[in-house]
Amino acid sequence: MSWISVDERLPEYNIAVMTIGKSDDGTWTTPITAQLHAYDGRNRFISGFSFGGGRLIKTLVETIPTHWQPLPEPPEN
Repeated sequence: MSWISVDERLPEYNIAVMTIGKSDDGTWTTPITAQLHAYDGRNRFISGFSFGGGRLIKTLVETIPTHWQPLPEPPEN
């Protein structure tokens, strides 16, 4: 798969994709999975985590990517 510029095209809303961007110093950020959401009239890429079981942890991170690509299909088993 190849990277798609966010200037060229955005992914569908609420679908997890791999994102990457540039830091203030011009280096590439670590790729992370995120979903595109419309919030406050703006498109925002949000990465969210939630773990269940004996404990529940929630974290939401807004990322500003320059590129994205679809995730591969998950394993069958």
